[in-house]
Amino acid sequence: MRYLIQKEAIRNYPRKAIRKREEGIVELIFSLNEDGVIKKVDIGNQTDATSNLIKSSLITIKNLSPFKKDAILKKRRNFSIKILYKIN
Repeated sequence: MRYLIQKEAIRNYPRKAIRKREEGIVELIFSLNEDGVIKKVDIGNQTDATSNLIKSSLITIKNLSPFKKDAILKKRRNFSIKILYKIN
């Protein structure tokens, strides 16, 4: 799941942020229901990114929902991920 989110976030790196050379880390804390649908998303304290990157992260994770049903969703439904935005 982490790899999928990171990959999609980088693929959707905002053009405006690229032009401005904006980089940073966005920490997303989210919960899923048993069907893999996002119930809640919050921005974590370890976020060090501009509003453009934060907005892009939120859009990315919402567009990926619902996530594929997995056995892990029976045990765990709260997740945290750090998305790294870096211009090469």
